Amino acid sequence: MATYPASLIAQIVREFEQTVEPHFARGGDQDVGRRAGEDLVARYGRGPVEAAMAVVATQV
Repeated sequence: MATYPASLIAQIVREFEQTVEPHFARGGDQDVGRRAGEDLVARYGRGPVEAAMAVVATQV
């Protein structure tokens, strides 16, 4: 697995929490959340976003 700067992972996690996660809460619009997630992948690349999601998964 590749390594990425902690600052990049932290930025992606913050953006995920602000732009994607709220849309998957009760009453949220999952289509909007999915598009926001796709936007993160388009901006940062799949690898860094997957690494950030691994961090998010440990926070649950």
